[in-house]
Amino acid sequence: VGSHMTAEWPVYSGSVYVFERQSSGDWIERQKLLASDQTYWDTFGWSVSISGDIAVIGAKLSDGAGVNSGAAYVFERRGNGEWVERQKLQAWDAAAEDIFGYSVSVSGSFIAVGAYGDSDNGDLSGSVYIFSRQADGSWKGIQKLVPTDGKIGDHFGISVSLTDLTVVVGANGDDDS
Repeated sequence: VGSHMTAEWPVYSGSVYVFERQSSGDWIERQKLLASDQTYWDTFGWSVSISGDIAVIGAKLSDGAGVNSGAAYVFERRGNGEWVERQKLQAWDAAAEDIFGYSVSVSGSFIAVGAYGDSDNGDLSGSVYIFSRQADGSWKGIQKLVPTDGKIGDHFGISVSLTDLTVVVGANGDDDS
């Protein structure tokens, strides 16, 4: 920890709070989630999505595959209601500054993770990674999405939402008009 890090300075490792609605209509805090390997500046909880008993949490500045390469964590709700970390997701072609996990979305058997810093079509052009749930409950990367007209600064993947049949991806830096 650097000398500038004190109790007054945030370190942005991050956390996620799970609230559940009770029969009374009130929402109560059920559990606080942390990544098993998180460190300073990971920003775990930057993005969140839930579908049934699966929650996906983005940590856009995780350094697992290079500085700010990013990660997403899959949590699963057990029968007793406890959420447990199931798997850490990273891009299969991860590189520094990809910012994988900036956006996440889960629906049924699929997860989409945005990496607006990915540079396949030029600096900060962006991409989205699709993961599919396997028979053993693990998640496997199945496709990387990049737009056909992608270019520098598009930020493709800055936001993402999916259903089992459709993925919608934001690219707030695209300047077609």
